[in-house]
Amino acid sequence: MSTPQDFIKSVGKSHQGFKRPTPRLRRNQSSGKKSPTQLKKTAKNENKKKPINKSVSMNQIPQKLVQNNPLNVLNQEIQTQKIDEEIQKKKEDEIKLKLENEKQKEQEIIKEKEKEKEKEQEQIRKKQEQEEMERIKKIKFEEEKRKRELEREKKRLLKENEQKLKEEEEKRKKLEQEQLLREKSLNQFLEEDTSSDKENEEIEEEIDDKILNESYIPPEIYDPNKGRVDPHNMLQENPEIDRSEWMEKVMKRNPSIRRLTESVFPVQRAESFGMLYNAGLPEVQECLSRETVLQLVMQHLMCLGYRKTKAVIEEEAKIKYEPRFMKDSRIQTLIRNSITKVDKIWDLSLQKAQNKDEQSEILTKIGEILINLGMEEEEKDEDDVYIWDEPQNTNIIYKEKEDQIKAASLNKLVERLTDEKEHHLQYFETFLMTYQSFTTPKKLLKKLIERWHVPNSTELTEEKYNMKKRGIQIRICNVAKNWLEKHHEDFRPQLKAEMLYFVESTIAVEGYPSLAAQLKNLIFKGPKIAAHAGIKTDTTSEFDPQKIAPEPKVPKNIFSPTLSLFDVEAEEIARQLTLIDFSLYSSIRTRELLNSAWSQAKYKSRAPNVLKLIGRFNDLSAWVSASIIKADQLRKRVKILTKFIRLCEFLMQMNNFNTLMSVILGLSNSPVLRLKFTWEEVPKRHFDSFSQLRSKMTSDNDYSIYRNALKQVNPPCIPYLGVYLEDLAKIEGSEPDLIHNLINFEKRILVSGVITNLRQYQQLGYNFQPVHQIVVLLEKLPKMSATELQKRSLEIEPENADKSQIL
Repeated sequence: MSTPQDFIKSVGKSHQGFKRPTPRLRRNQSSGKKSPTQLKKTAKNENKKKPINKSVSMNQIPQKLVQNNPLNVLNQEIQTQKIDEEIQKKKEDEIKLKLENEKQKEQEIIKEKEKEKEKEQEQIRKKQEQEEMERIKKIKFEEEKRKRELEREKKRLLKENEQKLKEEEEKRKKLEQEQLLREKSLNQFLEEDTSSDKENEEIEEEIDDKILNESYIPPEIYDPNKGRVDPHNMLQENPEIDRSEWMEKVMKRNPSIRRLTESVFPVQRAESFGMLYNAGLPEVQECLSRETVLQLVMQHLMCLGYRKTKAVIEEEAKIKYEPRFMKDSRIQTLIRNSITKVDKIWDLSLQKAQNKDEQSEILTKIGEILINLGMEEEEKDEDDVYIWDEPQNTNIIYKEKEDQIKAASLNKLVERLTDEKEHHLQYFETFLMTYQSFTTPKKLLKKLIERWHVPNSTELTEEKYNMKKRGIQIRICNVAKNWLEKHHEDFRPQLKAEMLYFVESTIAVEGYPSLAAQLKNLIFKGPKIAAHAGIKTDTTSEFDPQKIAPEPKVPKNIFSPTLSLFDVEAEEIARQLTLIDFSLYSSIRTRELLNSAWSQAKYKSRAPNVLKLIGRFNDLSAWVSASIIKADQLRKRVKILTKFIRLCEFLMQMNNFNTLMSVILGLSNSPVLRLKFTWEEVPKRHFDSFSQLRSKMTSDNDYSIYRNALKQVNPPCIPYLGVYLEDLAKIEGSEPDLIHNLINFEKRILVSGVITNLRQYQQLGYNFQPVHQIVVLLEKLPKMSATELQKRSLEIEPENADKSQIL
């Protein structure tokens, strides 16, 4: 790289000999010879060409040369550049200093804020500690207070019980004396009246014949040798008190008493049933005094949590409630114990049934009564194991993937449901949807309460134990919340009372007051809260507010007493049918679809809405067939048949597949299908339309065409119930309930998938206006039996008949 000195030398050289040689000199130069004068000049020039002394000052250099000298220009630029750099450095240093100062200030401010926060947190912590100490003191004080009150109450009850025992002993003695007096008077009466034996025997035979013809008498009571009801047999189950002798004598000697007694005998053997259970004994009557009944009622109300109602009864009846230390209702317990032989009740009611349909209906009604009384068949707890006593890695079978359970015990399923580490949403929903197929709501609540009380472990530190315990308890609260929100119908009064007790005595006390308050609100106001929160429940459905309800197409004679459904347009009939069926479809609950309850006589009471929809489906189908067959003239039959096809078209437009299938089956019934001349007269357009609809709803390939069409549908919609009931029946038939004595949870996953598909359209309803007159007609549809349909079909279109012979 060139230095400034090299640059100066090059500039000096360029200035030497700046003048151009004269032309003459060029010629001499070209010739190569020099004259004397030239030699002198060259000598002078050589002297002039001597280098300039470096010590010459800049003032001695011409000003123009100095200014135009590139070196000077470069030096100036270098100097200015250095000055700029120094200025820039100073500015940067100043900026750095400022930034550092600002950072220091910010750090100081942050430190001050942290100190303030620490102080505030310290104050809050102290306050919390104080509040916790106060809360603990209050709890201890309240517990001590409760203990003192309980002790006082126990003492008071002991005294009262002693007094009552004395009073009862005195009453018993009085009753025994009265009984002795009654027996003496009866014996005297029987000894006096001995004159009318023959007449009484004749009357007995007549009455016995009437009894045999008019009423059902159980074989264990009726004595065929004597030809009459033998009270001795009626009282064999109670050998302690034998009243047979004097009762038989009274019946023989007093025909009026016998007639009166046996006139009420057809009422399902009420008298004999009461005798078998000692209903007529004085001590039994004394037990059911007014005060006793009211005490039972008040205790039942307390179990259900109705304290205000109990207080009103106390005030009105002026009877003080005597608390009983029982978890369950005494009334329900007494009723359960009295009905020890359930088969007797079923037989008692079935005697009036004339056919299987009536028997099924009676069974359903009896089941509903038993459910409402809380007397459903409960699971045996013989093999029940406390949830924390069951070993960790036993009683559970996984699928190929470790996170999916194939089968497990109830304890292990509840453990997975309340796992503090992982939350499996699909498992959570499947369990709550199907748990009633392998346990009861009462048993599930019991297991959740067991799971809440996490035992201490020596393997865990105190901190890890508290984390595990808190995680499990929060998960249990979440399960209870979802259970109450989405399956509130599972909570009958008794279960509500038990859940409320668990919430108030455990969840609220052990550090979860806000969660306890939410659960209490759901217990008392579950359906209302669910409706306001937009939660889908089993009994609610909504309408689409964006759609305006169409104006009903009512006939002119809508208020006429002779109004017929065939006066109404097919579209309006389709609307009203859709409203009726959707109300039934939207009422179907999850529990009704478990364990094929709708198809088993003993469990039909669990599926009332499914049975109603099935019955409605069958009634509508039978009405369609009967309406066509009843028509006398061919022209009328064609008109009715065409109207039903139009009805199918409108039902298809409304996505009402269930009612559509019912009408199609009614039209496809063999007595209707064989009406060749009637079908020939149907317009081609309607006939083709009906053929297309039948092909869409065909059962071929497991209803594949219908299933594909349903996927494209937008709600509102009423799916065909039969498809889902068949799917559930197939699962029940192919999958066992237990695998190696463990609950087959894989089966429940399949069941929950079908139930979800069935109930997915329940939320959004139809915006149609109900027309009362039309609904009344549709709810009372005339029907004909299968034999009547076939007979009538052959009458209107005989086999091998010509068209000219058909009216």
